[in-house]
Amino acid sequence: MALCLAFAILGVSPGATQRVDGEHVAARVQEELQARIAASGSSARVQVATPVADQSLPAGPLRIEVGEVAGRWPRSRAGVPVRLAVEGFAPRSMTVWVSASDPRTVLTYTSDYAAGEAGTSVHVAPALVDMVCCTAAANDPSMLADRRLRRAVRAGAPVLADDLQALPAVAAQEPVAVAVERGSVRIVTAGVALQDGAVGERIAVRAQQSRHAVQARVVARGEVIVDE
Repeated sequence: MALCLAFAILGVSPGATQRVDGEHVAARVQEELQARIAASGSSARVQVATPVADQSLPAGPLRIEVGEVAGRWPRSRAGVPVRLAVEGFAPRSMTVWVSASDPRTVLTYTSDYAAGEAGTSVHVAPALVDMVCCTAAANDPSMLADRRLRRAVRAGAPVLADDLQALPAVAAQEPVAVAVERGSVRIVTAGVALQDGAVGERIAVRAQQSRHAVQARVVARGEVIVDE
């Protein structure tokens, strides 16, 4: 009796159904996700990747509830949880597959480079890349001057801020000036750093013509001192 009264209030006949157009559901999902991406400041564009089948649901006012995308978003492909809800009936759950793209002209590597390569040796050029794959791009070539690569990169890949790290004052396997001080006596010789080091840090170095490493304090770019 109560169910019949509810149908009467809604103006729906018991057992009546409605056809929900799959294209309408897809458009609603695309519209909602695009609005969320725009609100986040991203320029990515969303498309529904696979057709959404038409649905047969009980008659009545319909709500299309678009859930949150799990994991990093936007990305090239993702499944979106969607619920089709009609008042008085259990909602129908489905997954709508979407894709996102964000083509932009950014700096890219012109060759493969190994981790640790100095930025001054890295060559880059602008190219159109789908940046939905990646984090913030580094679009100022001048920032390569005092940095080096944190990891190996491939030709054609976008230059990302996370690819780069500041150059240490002294880099492992690079030549350094090694000063030795004893009282008022100061001797400077050439050597090789065996570790990276920032100013003030102690690292292992080997003086020229010596087989043994000693601890030295980094005092400037390319300079260390043995003062203990």
